[in-house]
Amino acid sequence: MSPTRRNRHATIALTVGVAAVSWVLVTQLAGVNLTVKFPHSSPSSVAFGAVVAAAASATMAGWVLLAALERLVPRPLVAWRWLAAVVVLVSLSAPAAFATTLPAAAGLIAIHLAVGTTAVTGFSLAGRNVAVNAPTGTPGRLVRRSA
Repeated sequence: MSPTRRNRHATIALTVGVAAVSWVLVTQLAGVNLTVKFPHSSPSSVAFGAVVAAAASATMAGWVLLAALERLVPRPLVAWRWLAAVVVLVSLSAPAAFATTLPAAAGLIAIHLAVGTTAVTGFSLAGRNVAVNAPTGTPGRLVRRSA
């Protein structure tokens, strides 16, 4: 397994770990009830498993997007960082809109920011050296990506 791939796997694991620790800190240590209410439904609590699954799936989707950009654009990491930052910012609208209390909104926003920051930082560091194919179809070469 290449170092880049290994580091990206580690980023997913770390992001899931950060999500789990963040949920525990917010719900167990701070005592915040992470309750949300979506339209046409009753209030429900955000469970540990949901937070971990959402972090894992969002991070894997980020990896897929980064891999696609590496094949399609000349500066994939720069493009990916911008897209990832927009996704993290847009994701903050859900807790703000659907949390039932201010502490629940603050807790969910904190979890979103922790997970998003970990994923963006991890993939940014893991993707500095990647093999890319030039857009003209010339053979791949190892290039150094600037931060």
